Order: sequence, then structure tokens, then C-alpha cells
Amino acid sequence: MEPHQDPDFERDRAFLIDSLVSLAFGLSVVYPDIKFEYDIPFWLDDEVELNGKTKPAYAHMIDNSDRIFMMSYRDTAGAIYGVAEDEIGYAESVGKTLVLGVETYSEEGDDVSFMEEGKHYMYGEIEKLRAMLPEGFGVAIHWIKSWYDLKV
Repeated sequence: MEPHQDPDFERDRAFLIDSLVSLAFGLSVVYPDIKFEYDIPFWLDDEVELNGKTKPAYAHMIDNSDRIFMMSYRDTAGAIYGVAEDEIGYAESVGKTLVLGVETYSEEGDDVSFMEEGKHYMYGEIEKLRAMLPEGFGVAIHWIKSWYDLKV
């Protein structure tokens, strides 16, 4: 569920993000025996009020999930960690783990994916990133076809 993919996201940003947070909360209450994991963008910092508590949307999502996959798409270990630093700290503080995502294809600029740098460079940055992450946190690679197609 990516509210930013809605064609009206720019106009309805607050409503769509509030709806995502409310849905995650509702699902966790109605189905406490099901594990919920969500993919969220690294910029999900919008302040959202839920049950009388106002905090960044990412914090509510972490609170109401079993695990979060962060779309922390950048092409260096430091940048990937940097865009997820607040979420990492919050997740640690509430005893949750995150999986940081790396991208293998993008048309949004050359700092978003490893498309230009290739596999060897990406693997090196992933190893650096893993060394930076708290125990139990992980890394996921997005888009398998473009991963296979990356230059060496």
C-alpha cells in the first residue's frame, strides 16, 4: 500500500496518510493473531494524530506492525542509513526491527538506485550498511529483474 501512488496524493496527502495509519491500527486490533508487515517510504514523517497521540506517521506504522520494510532507496550505505535514521531509532526504542530496501532501477536520478554503479558496488555498500544496522535489522533488494540485469 503506497498512498503516494494515488493520483490525488498531492491534493489529498494528509487524508491518504491518515487513512494508511488508521488502516494499520485497525488491522492490528481486529486481527491480533496475524503478522502485519508494511513497506513505507523513508519520507513518511507527516505528523498524524491517532488515539490522542500525535507522532510521525512512520512511528504509528511501526507501532502497529510486526515489521516495517523501508523504501530507503539511495546508492550509498551512508545515504541509505541516513534517510532511515529516525525510523531506525524509533524502531529500536519500541523493540521492533526494520528492513531497509535498496533499489536496482530508477528514473528519479542516479542517487536513488544502484543502476549506474552495478552489482559489485551495490554488494559492497550493502555490507557496509549491514555493519551499521542494529542486530536483527535487515536489507532487502527491490525489483529482482533489474537486480539480475545490473552490470557487474
